[in-house]
Amino acid sequence: MTNPTTQIALKNNTSSSTVYAYVTGLDINKDNAYAFLQPDGKTLYYPESPSQPQQPLAVDCAIPLGAPGTTNTVTIPQLAGGRIWFVIDNKLTFLLNPGPGIVEPAVTNSDDVNYKLKWGFCEFT
Repeated sequence: MTNPTTQIALKNNTSSSTVYAYVTGLDINKDNAYAFLQPDGKTLYYPESPSQPQQPLAVDCAIPLGAPGTTNTVTIPQLAGGRIWFVIDNKLTFLLNPGPGIVEPAVTNSDDVNYKLKWGFCEFT
């Protein structure tokens, strides 16, 4: 039997005290609904479909990692197509399109508001 959650320790290995993580994916137990882990590291936020494109999330889903060397453990439910995003010295901007569709940061799009930020991600399933 597959565990319903996985705990992951997120450690700030940078010299910055302003580091955030975001956890995103498709909730396989909720008809593959888009989901973001909230800052408490365990509660999911499910964005609703906006009436107009390019709308901000209704919830700030940035998980602060704290001072250099600090570890923050999050509890991730069963998600498909999961990503853990990291950003240093700022927060990332995720947008919503009708559907809902998530507009994620794009390293190849110089018009993206996240383009000049120091960010990256890793994937999990």
